Amino acid sequence: MRSAAHGSHQRPVITDAQEGASADLKQRQTRYAITMAFRVACFISMIWVPSPWRWILLAGAVVLPYIAVIFANQADQRTEHVSFERGGKEIENPSRNELHD
Repeated sequence: MRSAAHGSHQRPVITDAQEGASADLKQRQTRYAITMAFRVACFISMIWVPSPWRWILLAGAVVLPYIAVIFANQADQRTEHVSFERGGKEIENPSRNELHD
């Protein structure tokens, strides 16, 4: 933010805000569920594939829980905020009487 000594200040933009904790948790749960569903698919597909692919799928099924936990525990830690400049004339907050006219 710019200091008030320069005569202007930058207002925070809503797009700079992080998602809420519940939205972040839902996103991490979804990532975990997708990864574990892929693991189940690896186990099930081991029934129908030939031997060399069976070992690759088994290795994937063994490693995927570790990857799923790492991704599920990775909370949103964005610190970089992108600033957007508004185009056009800046409008001050009108009084309630001006809104009804």
